[in-house]
Amino acid sequence: YYCLRAREQGIAFPRTRFVIHHSEGILDQCLTEYKTFSDISMLSHVYLAHTCLALADLLPLSGKDAVNRLLDNGISLTPGQIHYSPLRFDRSAAAVAFECNLNSKKPNSFKRVLCLPGSSRRGISLFCTALKRQFSAGDGLIPVEFAVPEKCGKNLRSYVKKLSSGMKESFVVHIVKDRLALVSLLAKEPETLCVLPVVDGSNRYQLRDLVVAGAELLVADQNTAAEILDETVLPALTCDPLPDAIAECMKARLQSNQKILPVAVPEIPVPGLWIQPATKLSSFSLSTDPPLVTICLMHFERPGLIEQALASILEQTYTALEVVLVDDGSFKPETRQKLNELEERFQDLGWRIIRQANLYLGAARNTAAIAAKGQYLYFLDDDNVLNPHALETLVKVAEKTGADVVTAFADEFSENRPPGSDASASRRIVQIGDDVAYGLFRNGFGDSNALVRRSAFMALGGNTEDYGVGLDDHEFFARAVLNGYQLTIVPEALYWARQMPTRLRNRHFNANAGHVRVLRAFLPHVPPKLHAILFLAIGQEQAFFEGSVFRDWLRGRIRQLANTRLGVWLRFIIFEPVMRWTRLRRGETE
Repeated sequence: YYCLRAREQGIAFPRTRFVIHHSEGILDQCLTEYKTFSDISMLSHVYLAHTCLALADLLPLSGKDAVNRLLDNGISLTPGQIHYSPLRFDRSAAAVAFECNLNSKKPNSFKRVLCLPGSSRRGISLFCTALKRQFSAGDGLIPVEFAVPEKCGKNLRSYVKKLSSGMKESFVVHIVKDRLALVSLLAKEPETLCVLPVVDGSNRYQLRDLVVAGAELLVADQNTAAEILDETVLPALTCDPLPDAIAECMKARLQSNQKILPVAVPEIPVPGLWIQPATKLSSFSLSTDPPLVTICLMHFERPGLIEQALASILEQTYTALEVVLVDDGSFKPETRQKLNELEERFQDLGWRIIRQANLYLGAARNTAAIAAKGQYLYFLDDDNVLNPHALETLVKVAEKTGADVVTAFADEFSENRPPGSDASASRRIVQIGDDVAYGLFRNGFGDSNALVRRSAFMALGGNTEDYGVGLDDHEFFARAVLNGYQLTIVPEALYWARQMPTRLRNRHFNANAGHVRVLRAFLPHVPPKLHAILFLAIGQEQAFFEGSVFRDWLRGRIRQLANTRLGVWLRFIIFEPVMRWTRLRRGETE
C-alpha cells in the first residue's frame, strides 16, 4: 500500500509496474461466512486492500463474477486496469504431484466421500445437513471424511464433531497442511468423491489442483467453478449450494458410480503486458514560482522548546515560506520574555507573532490561518522538529496529486535536546490515510502537523473551537474527507514528534471528550435515526479499549511482582502447591 502511495505521489518507484492478484476480499469472506468484525484493525485491512486494487496498474481477474465482487465493494476501477485471465496454476507440477493417474486407479465404485470445506464452517454445516437428510438409517453411506486446512483445523474439527453428534457415523477429520498432504490423502484411497460444499480462498486452489489431476468432483458453487471448470462438464460437476441439492447430486453419483472426468478451462500464456516495464514517470519538480507556505506555529508555555522548532524551520530546503506564531495565552514571565526576544527576529524575516487569550488549539490554529498569506498552511506544534526536506516533499506531493491535505509519518523521541543527524527514534508513528471507517474510531488520517491547502481550510470553516477538548486535528481531517476533499499520507517520517509529560493532551478535562468531537464530523452524513448507533459504537469501542489497556497494565504489574522476592515466595509456597492439588483432583475425577 505504501509503495503504491509513494508511486502515486511521485516520490518512489517511477518505473515499477504493480500487478495485483486478488483472490477473495475480507468483506467477501465475511458475507460468505456470515461473520462480523471483532477488531477495529479489520477496518484498516479492508481499506488498505481496496486502495491497493484501485491504485494497481493491472488486475488479472478470472471472470465477470470477480469484477462484480470488486465493484460491489465500492472499489473504483478503470477499464485499463482489468485483464481477463483464468486462475493460473502449474499444470506440470500438479500432474507430477498427483501422479496424474487417479482415473486409472479407479475400479467400478467409490469407496469414500471426502469433504473439502476450505476454511468454512458454513461448508461443513451444508454438508452435514445434506448427510442427515439423505443418508439416514439404512442408506448404507460409504465412509465420509473431512480435509480441513491447518490454520483453522482445531476449530473446524470441533465443529464437525459437534454437528455429527446425532449421527450414527463417526467422521475422520484430516488436517491438510499443503498440496503434498492432499496428495497423500488421496493416494491412500483413489476411489474418492471429493465434495466442495462452498468454494473460498482456501479450497479454491485445491479445486484447481484436483481438476488437473482428474479427481472425481462435486462442487456446490457454479459461479466460482466456472472460472476453473470447462463449460462442457460444468453442469455435471456442480450443483446449487443447498443441502438438498448437494445430497441429491452426491447420492446420484454414488449410486450410479458415474465417472465424469473434469476438464479445466483452456490455459493461456502469461500476458506480456504483465511483465513489460512501466513507462518511466517524469520526475516531478516544482515550478520556478513555488507556492508560499505559511507555517502556523502553535505555542503555549514552552519557551525552552520553541527555538528548536524555529531552527528546524530555518534549515528547510523549501524557502518560499513565512511563519505565523500564535501564543495561546502564555502567562509565565519567562515565556513572555522569550516571545519579546523573538519579536525583532520575526520582524526582520517578515514573520509575525500573535498573542491571544487562552482559547485552546483549535482556535489558535484558526487565528494563524486567518493571518496567513500562503497558498498552503503547515501546522507545526512548538515541541516538534522538522526534517530539512519536510516542506519540500509535502508541497511536491500536494502539487502532483492535487491533495488538499498532506500528512506524513513521524519519528518519536522524548528528549529535551533536538534529535541529531544520527538520532534513532523510539517509535515510528504510522497512519494510513483517508479511511473514514477506521477514522470513526482511531485517527488514521495523520497528525496535526500537516500541510493543508488554505482555500480548503477556509471553505471548511477551519477547526472547531472546543475549549479543553482534544482531537481537533482528528475531527478536522474527518470533516475534510467526508466533505470530498482529498487527503493523502506520505509514507516517510518527515518530522520528529516529542512525547513529553507536558503535552497539551494531558491537560484535557476529559480524555474521552475528543471522541464525541470526532463523532460530530460524521453525524451530518448519517440519517438522524442512525445517530444513536454511532454513539453506541464509539462508547462500546472505548469501553473495550480501556479494558484492554487495564489488562495490559495489570499483566505488567504481575510480571514485575513475579521478579521480586515476594513473587518468588508466592509462587513456590502458595500457587504451585495449589496447582498440583488441582491437577491431582482433576485426574482422580477423570
